[in-house]
Amino acid sequence: MNDAPKLWIDKVPPKTIALLSTWLDGWYQSQLWRGAVAATRAHGCRLLTLVGYARPGSIMPCGPSSIMGLAGRPQIDGILLSAGPLSFWEGPNVLKNILSWLPPISVVSLGQTLENVDSVVPDGGGISELVHHMIEAHACRKIVFLAGPPLNPDAQRRLDDYRVSLEAAGIAYDPQLVEVGGFHLEGGIDAMERVLERGVRFDAVIAANDTMAIAAAKVLRDHGIRVPTDVRISGYDDTLEGRYQQPPLSTVSNPTHLIAYRGLEMCLDRISNPNRSQVQDVVPVEVMIRKSCGCLHTAKEPPANCKEIAPALLEEALALLFTQGEDKHGDFLHWIQFTLLDRNLETIDEVSHLLHVLASEVAKRCSPEQMPKLYANVFSAQQIVAEANQALICGRLLSQESLLRDLYRTTNALLAHSDPELMIENLAECLRYWSPEGVRLFMINKDFSPTESADLVQQKFEFRIEIRNGKITPIPVSEDLLPEEVIAGEIWTGVPIEQGTMHFGVVLFRNWDCNESFVEQLRLIFSIAFSISWRTRSESRLSDALHRLSVRDELTGLYNRRGLFEVANVLTNQATRDRKKIGVIYADLDRLKEINDKFGHADGDLAISTFADALRVCFRSSDVLARLGGDEFAAVFILNDASEHASILSRLHTILHEHSLALGKAWKVSASVGWSIWDCAAGSSLENEMLKADQKLYEDKANRKTLGLR
Repeated sequence: MNDAPKLWIDKVPPKTIALLSTWLDGWYQSQLWRGAVAATRAHGCRLLTLVGYARPGSIMPCGPSSIMGLAGRPQIDGILLSAGPLSFWEGPNVLKNILSWLPPISVVSLGQTLENVDSVVPDGGGISELVHHMIEAHACRKIVFLAGPPLNPDAQRRLDDYRVSLEAAGIAYDPQLVEVGGFHLEGGIDAMERVLERGVRFDAVIAANDTMAIAAAKVLRDHGIRVPTDVRISGYDDTLEGRYQQPPLSTVSNPTHLIAYRGLEMCLDRISNPNRSQVQDVVPVEVMIRKSCGCLHTAKEPPANCKEIAPALLEEALALLFTQGEDKHGDFLHWIQFTLLDRNLETIDEVSHLLHVLASEVAKRCSPEQMPKLYANVFSAQQIVAEANQALICGRLLSQESLLRDLYRTTNALLAHSDPELMIENLAECLRYWSPEGVRLFMINKDFSPTESADLVQQKFEFRIEIRNGKITPIPVSEDLLPEEVIAGEIWTGVPIEQGTMHFGVVLFRNWDCNESFVEQLRLIFSIAFSISWRTRSESRLSDALHRLSVRDELTGLYNRRGLFEVANVLTNQATRDRKKIGVIYADLDRLKEINDKFGHADGDLAISTFADALRVCFRSSDVLARLGGDEFAAVFILNDASEHASILSRLHTILHEHSLALGKAWKVSASVGWSIWDCAAGSSLENEMLKADQKLYEDKANRKTLGLR
C-alpha cells in the first residue's frame, strides 16, 4: 500500500493543496475527501480540507462558510473545488464568487466544468442506461423520477437524460411522475409520498441519487408496495448503504473517489506547468445492475472508482495464482489478504475488479486440467473479499458506537463551563480521542468573542494554540495556519466555529483518523459550545450591569436603599462571626432645597456629589455607603472599637468642610448626622438601627440649628 508519511528533507517542500468542500457526512463528499487523501499520500504533498456548509435557512445561510477564505492564504499552492456540494443550493454563482477572490494559483474543479479552470468530471451518463434497462429488461412504461435540486447542474443533467430517454423509447414525458427530492433522505421520503398522493400508476422508480432511492423504497414498503415485485427501483452514486439494502440497489457507480484522486494529480501538474493549456479529464460512470430492479443476478462490472489494472500487477497476480499450492503454497491468497486488503471500500472494489479480470484470463490461459484448481483459488479469494466487506461494515458500526460515546463526553465537557480557559482545558482532554496527532485552534478574538464578518484570507487570529497529547502550546504569530515543519502525506481537516453570522474561529485536525462523518458533528458542537459560552458571558455581564443599575444611585455611584440592605447583610454576617459591632450613620444634607431654589439643580447635584465624595474619603472601601434618596445618606461599617464612631463623625465633618471650601461656591456643604451602634449578636435589625440613627439625626439637626451651624 502507500508509504507512511515522512518528513520532507529536500530543499523544495511538498506542495500544500486545499480541498474546499461542504460537510463530510454525505457519501459524495466523503468519497471526494478519501480520494484526495489517497492521492496526497501517494504523491507526498500536504492536504488541507476546508469544510464549510451550503445549507439554506436563517441560521445557516446559503453558500460556503467563511472558512473557505483560508484557501487564499500564502501557504496554499493549489485548490480543489468540490463543485457539486458547494453549488448545491445556489448553483454555479457560488463557484464564480469563490473564484473571484482566490489568488492566481492552480485550481481544479471536481465534478463540474468551469470556465478557464482545469476540471475532472464524470461523463454524466447512467440515467439513460437505467431507463433503457427498465423498459427493455422489465417492460416498465410508467417510470417515476425523483429529481435533485433544480439549480444543481448534475441534478438537471439527470432529469434531462430521463426525459430524452423516455422520448427515444416512444414514451411521453409525464410531469405527474416527476418530483423534486433534493438529494437527501427527508426530501426523498416527501417526494415519494407526494407521488403516491396523486394516485398515478407507476411500475418503476429511478432516483437521482441513492439516498432518495433508499427513501423511496422505505415509503413504498410502508404502503405495502413490494420492491421489486410491484415496483422496481434504482438510484445513482453506488453508496455503501445502497449495496447492502435488501434488495441491493441497482445504481450508477459515480467515480467520485477517482475524480478527486485525478484532480489532485492535475492540480500538482498545473503547479509544475503553470502555462499549459486548460485540461478537462472525463471519467466514465458504470451502471451497476442489482436486485432492486428485479434482476436476479448481481452486478459483475467493476465500480467506476476502480483504476485500470496495470499490466505488471495483472502478471504478478497471475504468476502467484498459477503457483498457488505448489512451490509457493498459499502465496496468492496471502497476497490478496495482506498486501491488497486494508479494508477500505476503494481497495476492496479494486481487488474485486482484479479477480474479475483474473477469472477471464484463467479461461484464456489455463488448460482444462488446471481450470478447477485455479477457479477454486479465485473463489477462495472472492471469499476473502466478501469477508473484508463484512468486516468493513461491522467495523464502521462498532466505530460509530465508540465515537458516539466520545461525542457525548466531548459535548458535556465543552458545555460544562462558559469560562474560555476552562473550556480549553476540557477541550485539550477530549480532543486526544478524536485527533491524537494534534489539533490547532485559531480564535479571531482573544476573549473568544465573535465578529459579524470574517475575512479569513487576511485574518490575524489573536488566540492561537496547538493541542497535542493533552498539552496546550501557543502557536507563534510568525507561523501561519499549518506548521513550518512540513510532512509529506500529511492530512489536515479544518472546520469553522461559527453560529449564524457570528464567527469565532477555526479548528484544524492533524491526520484525522476517525469516521469522517463526525467532523460535521464536532463542528456543530464547537460552534454551539462557543456560542453558548459567549451568550452566557454576555448575559452575565448584562445581568451584572443591570444589577449595578438596580442597586446603585445614578448620580453618586453609591448604593441606593435596595443596594444598602442587600450588601449590608455581608457585613452583619462578618461582624457576627468576628464578634464585633456594626456602626450605622444616617446623614441629611443641610439646606439642599435652598441651594436648588437659589442656584439651580445643577448646583444641588454638585452638593450631593460633594457629600458622596466626602463619604468615600472618610470610610474604607469595605464599608457600605448609600444615598437613600434626595438629601439622605447612610453608612454601615464594622467597628473595631465601640468608641470609634465619635472619631469617624469628627473626621467626616472635617473632610466635608475641606471639600466644600474647595468648590469655591457661595453656598457651603454641611450635614446633620445621626448614629447607632448595633450589636448583631443581641438581635435587632438594620431597619431598627436605621430608625435609631434617624432619631439621633433629628436631635443633631435641632442642636446645629440652635448653634447656628445650619
